[in-house]
Amino acid sequence: MQTSTDTTRKGWTLIELVVALAVVALIAGTVTPGVLRLRRAHLEQAAHDLADRLQAARQDAMLTGRPAAVHLRSPDPRVHVLEVSVGGRRRPGLDTLSIDPVADARPRRIVLGDDGGARMSVTLPPGFGAPMVRTEPRA
Repeated sequence: MQTSTDTTRKGWTLIELVVALAVVALIAGTVTPGVLRLRRAHLEQAAHDLADRLQAARQDAMLTGRPAAVHLRSPDPRVHVLEVSVGGRRRPGLDTLSIDPVADARPRRIVLGDDGGARMSVTLPPGFGAPMVRTEPRA
């Protein structure tokens, strides 16, 4: 007498599917924020680099007694200057700022963006305050 027990299965059980989906969701939830931070890192680095260049130009202007120029274009091709304003007025097409050796009462604001729509601003306040870097809302 021969009994046939077929132990080969075809397909997955519902529990196996749920466990597999839970593992995939856990991995995606852990990895996604890190990937987004990496995508924004180049923009953040460019904004802080610009803030440092503005601060250095201000110090140079104060030490030499002559205006110092700061080129706004980032060396990173993924980062673009979206807007420049001086004293609250937009200055389209401006790619260089002149920093005076005496305290200037006009704040300067440069908005940088990347191809993903992220935006950051660098503000050089009036007087001798340090530049400020802020994340801007998406347009």
